[in-house]
Parts: sequence; structure tokens; C-alpha cells
Amino acid sequence: MFLKLMIIFLLKKKRFNGEINDFIILSEDWKKIAFLRNDQHLEFHTQYGCHERIKIPKFGKTLTYNRFNCEIYASSIGSEIYTLNIEKGQFSESFISKINNIYTIDYNHNFDFLAMGGNGGLIEFWDSRTQKAAAHLNLMKVVKNNQFNKKTAASSIKFNHGGITFATGTSSGEIFLFDIRSQYPLKILDHKYGLPIKKIEFHKSAKKIYTSDREIIKIWNQDEFSIFSSINPEPKINDFCIDSNNGISFVAVEDIRVQAHFIPAVGPAPKWCISLESITEELGKKIEKNIYTDYNFITREDLKELGLDMLLGSPFLKVYMHGFFIHNKLYKQINQINSKDIYKNYLKSKIKKEIKKKRSNKVVKFKTVPKSNKNYALNLLKQKIQQKREGKILHDERFQSLFDNSDFEIEEDLNSLHHPISLKKKFEEKNIFTFKRKYKDKKKIKMYGLKLDYM
Repeated sequence: MFLKLMIIFLLKKKRFNGEINDFIILSEDWKKIAFLRNDQHLEFHTQYGCHERIKIPKFGKTLTYNRFNCEIYASSIGSEIYTLNIEKGQFSESFISKINNIYTIDYNHNFDFLAMGGNGGLIEFWDSRTQKAAAHLNLMKVVKNNQFNKKTAASSIKFNHGGITFATGTSSGEIFLFDIRSQYPLKILDHKYGLPIKKIEFHKSAKKIYTSDREIIKIWNQDEFSIFSSINPEPKINDFCIDSNNGISFVAVEDIRVQAHFIPAVGPAPKWCISLESITEELGKKIEKNIYTDYNFITREDLKELGLDMLLGSPFLKVYMHGFFIHNKLYKQINQINSKDIYKNYLKSKIKKEIKKKRSNKVVKFKTVPKSNKNYALNLLKQKIQQKREGKILHDERFQSLFDNSDFEIEEDLNSLHHPISLKKKFEEKNIFTFKRKYKDKKKIKMYGLKLDYM
């Protein structure tokens, strides 16, 4: 793990003529590395830089290394696996498979054989000593209820540390777990994203399985085959790396920086970053233990309505802010008991509202008492009750001054309008016109729009 991180750091200073598809570490330290470029070249780097560059016949995809006979296996476009013996410095006879396109390879160091997978869900196992295919496996046939498409391919393969079991991922997002002694899968896991599985890793100490596609990394329990956790970064995932001795993992995404994730439940922090332990302990203390997920919040008013005043101070109620927490089961039981009374009260309140509405329709009330023409307003109200048109004047804005301004007061005695004394009083109060004892000037009176019958 630490070596791979150092290599990523050193690669920033190195310059390549093409993009790197895959690389492997040939020694116990970081001084000997083999890189597979996307332009049919294998590059061997040491501490001082590029040591040798070798061209292969076809474009390569993945690399794996057999440390017993010092052979590098490179898969390519087609059905050939190229073998390069770095001790002799020459190519050996290639493995010619029945698989049209080989997408993934992995070497079992415990039992000394090579596994390769590709189109059609085919997986072949080759003995490196005899260079012959020892067994083959078809994922399309081992599943009883075959729901896979014919185009489904084996996109990744990985053996566990013991070499007895292995996992293979498909291009449709499934992971098959096998025992090498049986052709039937132990378990089929589903990523539920429908994307090709890019990489599979086994965590030795925690007994976990890491599986990755472009969107998410899922962590499974190896014994129970159940989901344990997941890592879901925002950018797309290209690769990831774990260390079987601790709980840290690094994810290469479509970004400048490599993301680091630490899961204490998987393993301890590495020695070179022991401060992670103290950080996680501090975060754990801040998390509140009392999270009332199975409780319902009620106030004192709700307690009185439900008739639960006797529970105050008992362990059934937990004080919180301006109310209490009560368990959901107890709350539901009490609601079921009081449901009959609640329904009766609801009916009574609804009947009262209906009665009030009917009474309010019979009696019309003024929002404010009119300042003038009160008798006239009462007459209009009667007309409104009898559904006559004249009743609409009360709500017409054009006639509001008739009930607000005393200047528009209506004289009840109509005969008083023709009396000269009443007219004189009205004009004297408003200082509009002063009458003389003898009304000789008719022009002035006509000028104000008054028409007197006696003149």
C-alpha cells in the first residue's frame, strides 16, 4: 500500500510518451516497476529512471507477475496472453485462449495457475508449467435462472489470499464468488448500478470484499456475503487501493487529487498516520448517543388532551425542550383507545360550526355603526334580507359617504325642505350663502342651483 503511494508520488516527476494502462511492482520495494503503455510498449523503471523499453505485438490491457519463474503476463486485444521472462530477457510462448477479447487476468500464487476472463462470460485457468488450459468456466451456464445478456463479459477477476476462493465481476454489475473446487457459485452479489465491475480486492484481516465500478465502491462481509459499507465519491472512479493490515483506502478518481478514506471498523490506522485514531475518537465523542428515533414528541397540552397527566415524572416520558418524548408504541395504543372520543368531539364541533353559519346568514351585522342616515341604513338591510336590488348600496364604495359624512343627512320631514327658515339655518351653518329677510335677488339663488317654488 505504502509502496504504491510512493510510486504515485514519483510518477509526477517521471515523463512518459504514452498513457499508462497498468503497472506492477517487481520487487519488495519501489525500485523496480513495470509499466504497460497504451501504445504497445512495456517500460521498466528503476530508481534512476527508465531502464528498458520493449514493444509487444498488440495493444495491452492488464499486467500480472509470476514471482516464481520471473514471468510477466500481459493481456491484449485478441485471444493471446504474452509472456515475458525478465530473467532471460526474452518472450516465451504465448497463451492462446478461446476467449475472443481478454479483459482481465490474475495469478494464483498459492496453486501456481493463471486465470483470465473476457467476452461471453468465459473464464479459463492455465497451468504456467505446462502452458495448457487446465479448466474453463462459463458464467452464462452456471446460473440456473439465466437473466444475463449474451454480451455480458467478465470484466475483473481476483483470488483471495488463501487462493481457495476467487471473485469475478461482470460488465453488467454482478459479482460471482466461487470456490476453485466447484463450478457453481457460492454467492452472486449485485451492485445495482448496471455498470462494469472495474476492480475486486480482498481485505485479509477484516475478512471484507471491496468491489468497484465507475460510481461506487461497495464493501461486503466475506462470511455472510452481506453489505457492510460503501464509498461513494462525487467524481468517477478509475481505481482504488487498500491495505489488508489497516482500515485506510485510497481512491483514484477523475480529479487532480487522490481521495483517502479511513474506516475504523475495518482496521486500525497505519503507523505512518497514527493521528487518524485520535481524530476518529474525537468525532465519536461528539456524536450524541440519545437519538430518539422510536419516540414521538408531544407537548403538555397534548398530554392533557390524551389524559396522560399521571405519567408526568415517570420513565414513560422523557423531558425534552418544551415537551416530552413518548414511545411510538405507547402513543399509538393511547390514540386507539381515545379514537372513539376524538371522533365524537369532532362531530360536535362540526355541528356547532354549521349552526353558526346558518344563523350568521339570517342576521346581517354592520362592521361599524354608520354616523349618518341610520334609519335609511336599516331600511336597506331589510331590503337586502328580502333580496332586493336596493340592498346593494350598503357595499358600494360610491355611496359610502352617504353613511359617513353628516353633510348627506336625509331630512325625515320632507315638508321642511320647502320652509325658508330651515334653508336659512343650513346655509348659515356652512357659510355658503346668507339670506336677506326679503328674497328679491333670484339670480344669486339660481347661481347655486337652488330652485324654490315660492319665488
